[in-house]
Amino acid sequence: MGYLQREEIDVTATGLMMNVDRMPYVDFVGDILVLRSPLIFRQPGLSSVSNLFVLPFRKTVWISIVVVTFLYSMVLFLNLFLKMRLFRLKETDDSSVAEILSVIMAYVCGQGTGLELRPGTGRITLCILSMFCFFLSVSFSAKIVALLHSSAHTIKSLSDLTHGPMSVGMQNVVYNKHFFSISKDKEVSELFQKKILPQGEKAIMKPDIGIKKVKDGLYAYKVETPWAYTLVTRTFEDKEKCDLDELHPFKMPTVAVGLQEKSGYKEPIARSFSRIVETGLKQRTMNLYYPQKPFCNLHNIGYSSVKLTDFKPALDFVLYGLVFSFILLLFELLYTTRHSFRKMIRT
Repeated sequence: MGYLQREEIDVTATGLMMNVDRMPYVDFVGDILVLRSPLIFRQPGLSSVSNLFVLPFRKTVWISIVVVTFLYSMVLFLNLFLKMRLFRLKETDDSSVAEILSVIMAYVCGQGTGLELRPGTGRITLCILSMFCFFLSVSFSAKIVALLHSSAHTIKSLSDLTHGPMSVGMQNVVYNKHFFSISKDKEVSELFQKKILPQGEKAIMKPDIGIKKVKDGLYAYKVETPWAYTLVTRTFEDKEKCDLDELHPFKMPTVAVGLQEKSGYKEPIARSFSRIVETGLKQRTMNLYYPQKPFCNLHNIGYSSVKLTDFKPALDFVLYGLVFSFILLLFELLYTTRHSFRKMIRT
């Protein structure tokens, strides 16, 4: 810009970004290209935003399962009542109320039991309950396998990105930080203030490092598409390509050739650029040096391994169960000790 203003050169050797501040001092001609520099990220998996073990069934289905299980429990308790009162059979360890509850839980979890109920009403009830739980288990398993391959698609705007779990970085080019800082858009400013500025220089990195973080997940990287698409094509699997999404925080300016004001070269250069466009030479060059967005081939995705984040709710459930059982054990020991102590005092 300084060389043009001092009239030391007539034409710039490289393109200049067109903006309002430069218009009074430079003439632009022949738009070379429009830069595309979006925020590229992978949509987070369902397990990172919700519990996979709840999603296979709708809320109404879960309610129906609870209701059906409750009804079967009532039938089994009625069977126990008939056994003890009408048939005058004593309650044993394998047909107590606690054992009935264990049987119901075992069938719901697909484990089964060796308990034999009498009369025949109990056997028929257990048979139907086992069939119900079998079909329930098949439906649940099939749906959860499909969910493991799905993305959440929760990031649809800059606001979602700002208030979501993703970190944000940008390519090490000068204009990125400049356009973020001068933007008047509230969402862009909020994203810059909350996600980029707190990181300092760590938010600025080379494309190969940024795209690797995008591949690892929960990371958004602002980068020029030629760099991004080349690295994505080379390093991403088909499943990872299908998870890719983009957000454009601001429109990039057109890059054009800069000339001195009222330069005599303006008209011939403009005609030359028009000729390049008309003959298709510009489009051919763009196709060679600016790759298209990588194609998502759903048929070659294959299987994906279950990660610890996918399985975490099950581990949490086991941990809560262990804590609850330990607390219950303490209460049982306390009750037993107190009962034994009172018995000793009475004797």
